[in-house]
Amino acid sequence: MRKPGKFLFEGLLVGGLLAAALFPAPAAGKENPAQEQEQKVDPAEIRRLIDDLKNKNPKVRRDAAVALTRWGVKGKEAAPALVAALKDKDPVVRQNSIDALGEMKVAVPGLIPSLIGVLKDEEFLVRLKAAETLGKLGPQAAKAIPALTEVLGDKKGLVRAFAAEALAKVAPPQQAVPLLVQALKDPEQIVRLRTVGALESIKTPEAQRALEEYKKEQSVRRE
Repeated sequence: MRKPGKFLFEGLLVGGLLAAALFPAPAAGKENPAQEQEQKVDPAEIRRLIDDLKNKNPKVRRDAAVALTRWGVKGKEAAPALVAALKDKDPVVRQNSIDALGEMKVAVPGLIPSLIGVLKDEEFLVRLKAAETLGKLGPQAAKAIPALTEVLGDKKGLVRAFAAEALAKVAPPQQAVPLLVQALKDPEQIVRLRTVGALESIKTPEAQRALEEYKKEQSVRRE
């Protein structure tokens, strides 16, 4: 039986993503100069968090991964431990570790193969985060194109949506556009909306033609 809490969470997540697709947030302005000051790395804290990723208590491991997220690429010393944590038995640890690795935006050794493997995780949020992080890596994650293409057939619409967005960032336009055109036929609205956004980001004549054709089809259906 499906857990009511999980069902509610998925519904809220879909609603939030639909709102984001329909009403994009305005571009952020310049941050306060004080906020732009570089945060100094504390090697001792990084090492402590690396140790915490191996703690027996899952809450400690979860919190450690979250804490590492704020360091971004400056915490790359923790990357091997975070990659190892992608196999943690706790799904929240896996999810938080993907977030931390995604903030690094660097294809550290072993990361791409590990994320490709996580695209088949039993938890849909972990699969979603893996697709999102591969997208953040852009062309560095080119080896993941076949796996992301396969994820366009995932049983969860949200995962398919994030895979479409990732392909727009990872694959070259000539390879991404045909795949995204197929994703525009997805039965779920969230996938179609975010695929439209992915095509809009490509900015090639082929992508623009695909968008124009799709919008014409939608206009005809509404008549």
